[in-house]
Amino acid sequence: MAVAELAQRQGIDLWEEVGSGGGSLLDALALTAEAMRDPSAWQWHDDPRVPTAAPMWVLASQRWPEVEDFAALASAATAGNGRGHSGVVWTATTASP
Repeated sequence: MAVAELAQRQGIDLWEEVGSGGGSLLDALALTAEAMRDPSAWQWHDDPRVPTAAPMWVLASQRWPEVEDFAALASAATAGNGRGHSGVVWTATTASP
């Protein structure tokens, strides 16, 4: 997420990049968000440990506001402080090209 945000400032769009296998950052985040909401959806492990939502979901929800799981995770990541501050968010919003 941070690399995509910083690359955008240099004119490189990693947000919408699709790899040779057809995968994208959006696809990877959507899969992760679904598994965080419903751990049984994670097909690669029978009993995955679900981490606490991180502030990177704030960036994801800003980039793709139509994805409800991203908004829910962003809200969970900022619960308590209402700001979602992290090195990723701070650097991404204040770095100059």
